[in-house]
Amino acid sequence: MSTLLLATALLPASFAPAAENTATLTSLLSLAPSTLQYSVDSDASTHSDYYFQVGFQTVTTRSSDGPDEEIDFNEGWAVPILVGKRFSSDSNENLGFAIELEGIYSDQEADDDGALRAVRDVTGINVLLNGVVDYSFSESVGVYGGAGIGLGFLDIGTESDGISSFDDEDGPFLSWQLKAGMLFQASETIGIDLGYRFLNTDDAQLDDTNGNASFNLQTRQHMIGLGLRFDV
Repeated sequence: MSTLLLATALLPASFAPAAENTATLTSLLSLAPSTLQYSVDSDASTHSDYYFQVGFQTVTTRSSDGPDEEIDFNEGWAVPILVGKRFSSDSNENLGFAIELEGIYSDQEADDDGALRAVRDVTGINVLLNGVVDYSFSESVGVYGGAGIGLGFLDIGTESDGISSFDDEDGPFLSWQLKAGMLFQASETIGIDLGYRFLNTDDAQLDDTNGNASFNLQTRQHMIGLGLRFDV
């Protein structure tokens, strides 16, 4: 830059208009870095956000009809893990839409009550593709709601009383969910998710090997818990 200014100063008077043009060019060049930086930053702000989340939730499963009795379940637990990509709205920067791939591992034990305890416990693995809409009230607080559909696999622990012994289906079964919650931004890259979901997995059929009883086990789970979200 100093070389260009020195050359301008040494130009004869007849080249004064050219020197003025050079000064104008020099001023434009000095503004170019900031202008370029603003353009890059503005473009980057429109890019979608990728995130990863892991959580822990308590599980309650509604009662299911069993052979000659109703099967109740104790409180269980679940670990959901997901990756997502968020798209910002062009018309409203507080509104967004996300696509997620989520895996959920859950485990519950059946209640001990009942004359015939056909089911001991139920372990589930669900893989779902979610669509989620979110709205931010501020930089630190937002809400979301969404739905997902996918496949579920069940490992049903069954009991034998010496007379009846049950065989069960493992899947895959059709699975879907509805979920909603609040997201609190703890830092620029870490968020805390307080969420609820209703997860439904199609009924699994259990058959008595002696042919005396057969029933469908309903797996309709209510889950609530916390998650940690990391922007990547």
